[in-house]
Amino acid sequence: MYRSDLGRGTTTAIKVSGRLRVQTTYEVSGVEMVEEWSSPTSLLSRRWREASALGKDGEWEWEIGVRPPARVEAGGEIKASDVNPQFIGRDSEDKFVWHVTRCPWPEDNYSVSYDGERDEFVLRTGNRKYYKRWRVPTLVRMGLGGEGLEVRVRWMGDGEDLVVIEVEKNEGVKEEERRRRKEREKAAEGMEGGGGDCKQS
Repeated sequence: MYRSDLGRGTTTAIKVSGRLRVQTTYEVSGVEMVEEWSSPTSLLSRRWREASALGKDGEWEWEIGVRPPARVEAGGEIKASDVNPQFIGRDSEDKFVWHVTRCPWPEDNYSVSYDGERDEFVLRTGNRKYYKRWRVPTLVRMGLGGEGLEVRVRWMGDGEDLVVIEVEKNEGVKEEERRRRKEREKAAEGMEGGGGDCKQS
């Protein structure tokens, strides 16, 4: 969700199948965010949706994790190719992480740069088989750019065919995430009795 005007939100936390599910609703902007955590520092997924002008819920946008596959009705519908690379957002305490699957080309084929004019990172392959531009929603929400951030690209071959892109988080991002971690912990207090919630500023 590429917005910096989310406003004040209310967060609720519950345990679902051994995971902590954190749901935040931003009253003024009409945006909803849902995260799932396997531990206080291990984020499994983060998704967003925004109500339409008529008040209907919009489609979920996945920032972290993988969108579940859509059901295929009898008679079939067009499905995305399962041989093309797939770009997946991940996360860690110190880095923004993305995985690009189905990339069989060797490591020296990949390069990542930052386009300051468009505020986007760019992944290119030397053989021109794959090209991807993307923004980092967390940086957008905090009003920050990606200039000067350390970027690392690794290729996991030997049958995995996985490219791992890591961008170092600056201290401002880490501090904000520590603050939000405390809010999650507060929201989770007493959830054994049916859930906890807290206000966000």
